[in-house]
Amino acid sequence: ENWSLVAASTFEGIGDVGTITFDPSNSSTIYVGTALGIYKSTDGGAAWTALPHPNSSFKKVVAIVVNPYNSHVYCMIGGYSNQYDRFYYSENGGQTWINGSTNLGNQFACVSMAIHPLSGKLYAASQLGMMGAPNAVASWDGSTWTHLSSPTASYPVNDMVLDITVTPPVIYVSAGHAYYGGGGLWSSSDEGTSWTTLHSGFPSNYLYPLM
Repeated sequence: ENWSLVAASTFEGIGDVGTITFDPSNSSTIYVGTALGIYKSTDGGAAWTALPHPNSSFKKVVAIVVNPYNSHVYCMIGGYSNQYDRFYYSENGGQTWINGSTNLGNQFACVSMAIHPLSGKLYAASQLGMMGAPNAVASWDGSTWTHLSSPTASYPVNDMVLDITVTPPVIYVSAGHAYYGGGGLWSSSDEGTSWTTLHSGFPSNYLYPLM
């Protein structure tokens, strides 16, 4: 109902803010991904620190997720075309970063990441495909990415959320194209082995954000 301006001077001139996330184990710790890097606050947004960037060649931060058990930070960064994203993770709150992009492939545009708090497995959805597959969803177990089947090869994936009350999680994916039309909503309860169509009866099949 009421909004307050937070850290206006910190984020002036840094380009788009692409993602904001909290540490689930400490809500005072906030990470903000921007077009020029990652910022961190440990006091609920009163003060901010620019973290070392994982890769100076790929500045735009597309997505950030924090592991609820150990506070490890996972981020996807990319060029401005979003076609050459890279995955990095930090085990010390963003002070140093480890490249975890091995076997992801060289062309993918991450639109969403989510973590299952029970298994610790990370999931990512991409518009351009991961590991050589179009419109892909993939999972990461801490060392290796595994490609999951995609719900559609016809439309770009726009968003992904997890139902984390079960293991494995139910994966929900929206896809579609605003200009060309078409798309929809799908779910998978077996980590992408099969997908169920959920958009029957929607007034428009094009879907973007999921919450």
